[in-house]
Amino acid sequence: MKLHICAHSHIGNSASVNEDQVFCNGFYRTDLEKGEFQYEGDIDIESLSVFAVFDGMGGMQQGEEASLRCAQLAKEYLDHTKEQQMYFDAVLLIEQMNEALQKTASSSEMGSTAVFAILKNRMLRVVNIGDSRAYLRRNHDLKQLSVDHTVEESNRRMAEELGVELQENALHKHALTQYVGVPETEFMIEPYVAKPLEISVGDALLLCSDGLTDKLEKSTILDILEKKIPLKRKVEDLLAETLLSPATDNISIILIEAAIS
Repeated sequence: MKLHICAHSHIGNSASVNEDQVFCNGFYRTDLEKGEFQYEGDIDIESLSVFAVFDGMGGMQQGEEASLRCAQLAKEYLDHTKEQQMYFDAVLLIEQMNEALQKTASSSEMGSTAVFAILKNRMLRVVNIGDSRAYLRRNHDLKQLSVDHTVEESNRRMAEELGVELQENALHKHALTQYVGVPETEFMIEPYVAKPLEISVGDALLLCSDGLTDKLEKSTILDILEKKIPLKRKVEDLLAETLLSPATDNISIILIEAAIS
């Protein structure tokens, strides 16, 4: 079984810089002058492979710096993991990223989201912090594997636990409750770790920034992923559909499909 990968990070319709990074098993956008980055490849599913989306924040260059630093640290840790035949610990890496951003930040608001997909021996592990997402498409269904660390999601979960109806409040609902770079004086970071699962032929894994999910409904995303077209066309269609709206945010997509080699 092989993993077919296609990724695209796009600046969007009106943003002046791309604060996102897509990380594809060590490859990422190193030239920040370029607002776009694309990647295609095939990987053996038995070997260690790491994919991630980082969505930087802090405004302009700070967001770019934050996501780039996260990608650099991910590359260093992945290389070290492979060399030392270690276990890839995304939670530990996120903690290291958090420390690194605090040391380099010229603003307390500098930070980044992070969503990781770690694959080895057909097993998938997803770890995230912030609101960049991971989805699994299987048997004509699209399931979110990550958890949004937002005020809106916290309120929804609280209402669910209390058995009351969620009171919608647009004010600050998209504000992050967890992210890489949060000052230690505010709160301890707690990345979400999804239950590991085995990948099967026909499965598709989508990692993306909120530039995609803020604009496209889940049903629209599933419809595109279900099309009988090449992987690159699916990524292009997701991007094109997002850009039909006023897509003011950056848009980053990593799409991975498991197929018989």
